[in-house]
Amino acid sequence: MNTDSTRTQQIQHQVNQAIASLKSQGIHDWEILDAWSKLLHQQGNYAAADTLASAAYELGKPR
Repeated sequence: MNTDSTRTQQIQHQVNQAIASLKSQGIHDWEILDAWSKLLHQQGNYAAADTLASAAYELGKPR
């Protein structure tokens, strides 16, 4: 199997486990995205941070 594909699968598995753990604690998708966007902003990745912040807003806004 392609090592890039294997690595991607490993990362997806770890992310899936982390998200499942957070959700089991009552944390919502939009809260996860919001926290991630803040971390990216602190690291200087402003474009990605803005994208995730927008997604967090869309998921978390009242319906």
